[in-house]
Order: sequence, then structure tokens, then C-alpha cells
Amino acid sequence: MTENEIRLVIALISAAGSVLVAILAYMLSRRRISDKEMFWKWRVAFDRRAFKGPYNWHSDPQPFEKAISEHCLPPDSAL
Repeated sequence: MTENEIRLVIALISAAGSVLVAILAYMLSRRRISDKEMFWKWRVAFDRRAFKGPYNWHSDPQPFEKAISEHCLPPDSAL
């Protein structure tokens, strides 16, 4: 194969790939699910131990502020 034939094959493969991607994107955009199915998926996603029980609120921000002040120094400060 000559160099021009190789370039032509690569161009044709690229064009075919672009067309396939466009068709796939169109088909996926046409796919709709019902509200009932969407709520079921949300329930399955959020129905786990991490989302159950009381939420722990840590009211002492001092350790966080200390860590931030140690690691986020102004650009003109020297260590």
C-alpha cells in the first residue's frame, strides 16, 4: 500500500467512527425512562448504610482550620 492509500483508509475509518458515535448519541438521547423507574433507581442508590441514621455534625472547626493554615500558605511566605 502506498502512503496515500494508508491515509485514505485512516480517513475512512475515522469517518465511519464519527458516524457511529453520532448514531449512538442520537439513540441514547431518545431513550427515556419513566418517573417510577427513575425513583426506583434513586431508592436503590441511596438505600444504604451511609445514608441511614443520625448525621454527625462536628462543631469544632479548629483542627480543620489548623490543617488549612499549615498547608495553604500565601505565595510570598517562606517556610
